[in-house]
Amino acid sequence: MSIFSAKKSVAETTGVDLLRAAAAARVKRINYATLARDFGITTEHFLDFANGRRELTDATLGLLAKEFFDAEFDSAANRLRSKNRMPPTSMGIPPPRFDPTIPRPHHPPPFDPAAPRTAINPGPGLTKAWDGKRPGWAE
Repeated sequence: MSIFSAKKSVAETTGVDLLRAAAAARVKRINYATLARDFGITTEHFLDFANGRRELTDATLGLLAKEFFDAEFDSAANRLRSKNRMPPTSMGIPPPRFDPTIPRPHHPPPFDPAAPRTAINPGPGLTKAWDGKRPGWAE
């Protein structure tokens, strides 16, 4: 068998699969009896749904999607849809596009050996010339 043989089919993840995985995670971590009560189903139905042994109604799946993902469940497409319908807003003015021909101010200029050398600033306390004598020393 070659690695270049026919492609294997990849199973699509549906909205019910996502809700089932989220329900299974909640069953392991928290008291799922209160969740089942909030959704209006029995704890056995919720546990069976989380383990893949039972299907729930579309209304209950919508409540699960709202609780777990803050989304809506589309039963026709078997997908979750975001409840956020607002278009994206800009956070400000974007910077100009990068142009490699323009030198950037944060990069130093290329080294030029013919350029005059400047003295390094010795700092505020060392501005006078050193006379060769150290204060407090004998010689």
